[in-house]
Amino acid sequence: MKRTLLFILSLLITTHSMSFGELTPLQEVKGEKKIKVIYTAALLNHLFKMRKDEYIKCIKILNNYGYEPYVIESCKASSPSFFEDHTPFVFYANTNDYSLKNKGVNEAKAMIKAFEYYNFDDDDIIIKITGRYHLDSPYFLHVVENNQDADAFGKFDPIATLTDKGRVFTGCFALRCKYFKEFVKNLDLVKMEKEMIDIEREAAAYIMNLSEKGHKVIFLDKLDMTAGIAGGGNGFPNFIHL
Repeated sequence: MKRTLLFILSLLITTHSMSFGELTPLQEVKGEKKIKVIYTAALLNHLFKMRKDEYIKCIKILNNYGYEPYVIESCKASSPSFFEDHTPFVFYANTNDYSLKNKGVNEAKAMIKAFEYYNFDDDDIIIKITGRYHLDSPYFLHVVENNQDADAFGKFDPIATLTDKGRVFTGCFALRCKYFKEFVKNLDLVKMEKEMIDIEREAAAYIMNLSEKGHKVIFLDKLDMTAGIAGGGNGFPNFIHL
């Protein structure tokens, strides 16, 4: 009877820890956490107050879920900014090229430099979040937490096929660090800018290639995230739920 009660109790504890509604830290791991969140940002003067509020909101939500994001800011040459008031991990890449039309190229350049700076372990899982977007629940974090043997996580367009890989939403996706570094370093940034190739398409092609090679990939149909997508007029975003 005692063993039976202990077994039932262990099941209840396990089930509770996987609940998607909690705002407590999601991961209890001995030693350093093997899941890292990188958080991209661009401190532009246009709509600065709105952008600042969105950035801070995202950090606070991640903190509530037990994560300290590693900020990658692409525009400033040096510290400080308001970011230091909210996280100890801030890197100013100073890579933003205002002459480029392809925003994905600028983001890739910042991430390439940030991976050299932060020096994550190759086996870490790196969750990438666009700092102006925010998670509405810990759903995506739980998916990653509960599938740490996977090498990639992403929400794809429903049109993705073997010949047309479609797009993966790069505002929130994840790759094992060694593959994330390989992905960004091997991007043809000149071609992307010249032909206006979305980084979302490049990420989808890379992740689908991993899957075809036998790597475990988690394809999601939702992220439970709110994202402000450009196109709302006067520089204001259209907010969508993913």
